[in-house]
Amino acid sequence: MKKLLLFAAAMASLNLMAVSVGDNAPDFSLSTVDGKTFTLSEHKGKVILIFMLGHSCSFCQATAPKIESDIVTTYGANENFLAIGADVWNGSTAQVAQFRGLTSYDIALSAGGLKSSYGFGTQDVLYVVDKAGKIAFAGTPYNGFSDVPSAASIIKTKL
Repeated sequence: MKKLLLFAAAMASLNLMAVSVGDNAPDFSLSTVDGKTFTLSEHKGKVILIFMLGHSCSFCQATAPKIESDIVTTYGANENFLAIGADVWNGSTAQVAQFRGLTSYDIALSAGGLKSSYGFGTQDVLYVVDKAGKIAFAGTPYNGFSDVPSAASIIKTKL
């Protein structure tokens, strides 16, 4: 029973640290599978979709094409929109490049540190950052596929 209570307390503390709608999006700078550096704060003035993924997560592999068809195809040509994936499983460049084949948007490597700064313990989660750098949408871990329509709706209103 004691272990169960400790586990519950630990899980609750993760939720207390989670970013919420209206919070400033924690800044990060990561290398991408395409060999660039992505720094969130350098894109203020844009609406940004961040897809926290695991390179071999089956949920994430199902979510990526839905993001592509429902969000990137619709808003990708808009100069005020940007989508980025972030491999929180810290896979090798080759592993992440294989996942990148499911998308047209870039994927950041070695993004495991985002779990603590964004306050979640899993993957397959979506965030939308508005033009002012604030969280406009914070999805539910392991629910990216179902969260795509809500994220798309927020993106539409923020552009």
